Amino acid sequence: MIRLYGKRPFSSRLVIAAVFSALAGSVLYAWIPDPGLYPELSQSTAIFDSRDRLIRLTLNSEDAYRLFVPIEEIPKDMIDATLLYEDRFFYRHPGVNPCSIVRALCNSIILKGRLTGASTITMQTARMRFSLKTTTIPGKIIQILRALQLERHYSKERILEAYFNLAPYGRNIEGIGAAGLIYFGKRPMDLSFPEALSLAVIPQNPSARCPSDKSGYIRMDEARQALFQRYVAVNPSYAKDSGLMSLPLACGSPETIPFKAPHFADYVLASQSVAPSGAVKTSLDLDLQDGIQAILSRHVKRRNNDGIKNAAALLIDTRTMSILSMAGSVDFFNSAISGQVNAATAKRSPGSALKPFVYALALDQGLIHPMTLLKDTPLRYGAYTPENFDGTFQGPLSATQALIRSRNVPALTLAGRLEDPDFYGFLKMAGISKMKDRDFYGLSLVLGGGEVSMIEMSELYAMLANGGVMKGVQFSGESSFSGIRLLSPEACYLVLDMLMKNPSPDQEFADEDKNSMVAWKTGTSWGFRDAWAAGVINDLALVVWVGDFTGAGNPSFVGRNTAGPIFFDILSFLRDRTGALQHPGPDINELNLEEVTVCAVSGGLPNCYTPKTVKTWFIPGVSPITVSTIHRAIAIDVKTGLRACCSGPPYTRDEVFEFWPSDISKIFHEAGIYRPEPPAFMEDCDLEDRDEKGMSPQIISPDSAVTYILRNDGAGGDRVPLEATAENGVKTLYWFADNAYIGQSRPSDIFLWEADAGRFQIRAVDDNGRVAIKTLTVMRE
Repeated sequence: MIRLYGKRPFSSRLVIAAVFSALAGSVLYAWIPDPGLYPELSQSTAIFDSRDRLIRLTLNSEDAYRLFVPIEEIPKDMIDATLLYEDRFFYRHPGVNPCSIVRALCNSIILKGRLTGASTITMQTARMRFSLKTTTIPGKIIQILRALQLERHYSKERILEAYFNLAPYGRNIEGIGAAGLIYFGKRPMDLSFPEALSLAVIPQNPSARCPSDKSGYIRMDEARQALFQRYVAVNPSYAKDSGLMSLPLACGSPETIPFKAPHFADYVLASQSVAPSGAVKTSLDLDLQDGIQAILSRHVKRRNNDGIKNAAALLIDTRTMSILSMAGSVDFFNSAISGQVNAATAKRSPGSALKPFVYALALDQGLIHPMTLLKDTPLRYGAYTPENFDGTFQGPLSATQALIRSRNVPALTLAGRLEDPDFYGFLKMAGISKMKDRDFYGLSLVLGGGEVSMIEMSELYAMLANGGVMKGVQFSGESSFSGIRLLSPEACYLVLDMLMKNPSPDQEFADEDKNSMVAWKTGTSWGFRDAWAAGVINDLALVVWVGDFTGAGNPSFVGRNTAGPIFFDILSFLRDRTGALQHPGPDINELNLEEVTVCAVSGGLPNCYTPKTVKTWFIPGVSPITVSTIHRAIAIDVKTGLRACCSGPPYTRDEVFEFWPSDISKIFHEAGIYRPEPPAFMEDCDLEDRDEKGMSPQIISPDSAVTYILRNDGAGGDRVPLEATAENGVKTLYWFADNAYIGQSRPSDIFLWEADAGRFQIRAVDDNGRVAIKTLTVMRE
């Protein structure tokens, strides 16, 4: 044998080459980059109600159904069955099974067929992850390399998780999450054993075994029965499930995916960033949703002849601010009523539904308590003279009655006295969106001149239940936002207590001595375009709207007559949920409230002549408490029956009279209500001799906040209307501009003054010498 000097034997060189190759391969394997398991794979969104019932499943950006499910939520039976069917040695091989590959190559070369089989779970994951064509030898080699790459960077659990989330399950369904929901209406963790075996066999031949059609179901059933036999051979204890396996399965399809609470589902999709899982559990209760939707449909059908075609309702849990039901229209699919418009988010005029918050602010700012006397009488704001819905005025009312009867003048009067914040500022702080500048609204904001959505309305009423803390609604069922305080707990309790005296639509009158435990208010927008009912019961806030999305008016769109019955029908439906009715809002035992006795007529502390008293709540140190002056005793001359200058028995006797302002006396007279008026003073009573402690006049016009622009048109536009009220017994009011006498009038009558341009101090002096003063600014064109 010839030996070449310096040359190593061939076998040694082969060993060295193998060692270097192994080292190089190890280095390459160690440095191979992480490809990612789910790069840029869009997910569907599955929206569930509070009891995990599917509301909506959306297509992803690729028009497929794909819903990520973590491996921890995939049942063990599903995993075991899939591994038994697809890859028994998954936990033993490095991603590639050499024996299976050799067998597949022999079949391909010898039998001249396609290169099929031999794919492990990892290799199948690689094929789906990288969209590989693996029916050729080069494609299979790339698949093997990609499988090794995945095994280098990911655990077996993560690879198996990726398989379940990428596997095809027929048609445009990808991943076990979407497959379980579409075929069986269940999440993977809730699948039964027969259902799990059914899904395990579909990915091997998804087009032929799709169970949504008859032939596909038959082939799927044959495959799962065969898998069941293999499964029992490995796990004999499962033989007991043979009876279950013989039962047919009810399988759904993409066409039968639930499409429930459509307005709510659209709201969720538009309001949030979908979590990586694509599953969103919400606070909605489908039972409540279906029941409320049915009530809306029934009422609209009943009132169809009145032109009522649409209605909406929103129900929230005031404790968590969670949406329990959102019916944005009576029929989502009815294009004739623009049914896909969501009334819950649409901005509409609230009518009088926001008045409770004027009263709440007035309570907090010490302007009223629940029994404070307010006047519902004609009022003038420059050229604007507000009226009530019924075109009448009711005279003196307690604050409670003025609120529940929804009288406009008392609300406007209170709103005009609010400051820091005023009503506009309050609504801005409450987050009411798209509000215009303050000057745009003026006083009309109190009467529905602005716009709110049903969601914003529900947030405001929930704030009353939450003791003045403003929070936004949400749909996840858990609230982490602490909110901002806009009202005191005491004011909220009192307003709710006032609203609970509002009678239901089937009651004609309120009983002030009883509370219905339903604190509610209605609203009717200008032109009869919107009808509202909103309120609080226990820990729920409910808002109902009736109207037309075109903005057309309808005399039937009256809050109390149209939205009110729906409101109370829904409350009846909710009775099982609400349980025993309780006073909504803060616990009174934790509030700074005291109960006092007041005059039943004036709301002031009773004097010795007060004939009737009632109990009311007041906020110590805040609420206005003064002695009533309505009932007063005066000295009457026994001979003439006139008022004496002073009391002096036996020549005089004391009689008690009611002293009302002239505008209220006028309403009593028009209504045919007799109120004895005090007689005039005796002729020899000079002003300085009169013992008079009554009310001073109140100037209604002019308005100091208005600049009066006069025209020389000869049609009355060149004069300023002066008007004031005075109490009973006053016959004449004397008007002065600065120190100049300009004329006289009877109380509540209008005196027209031809004023020059300038700024004047206007005084009204009654015939008892009492004075009221206002400032007047005049410009001339």
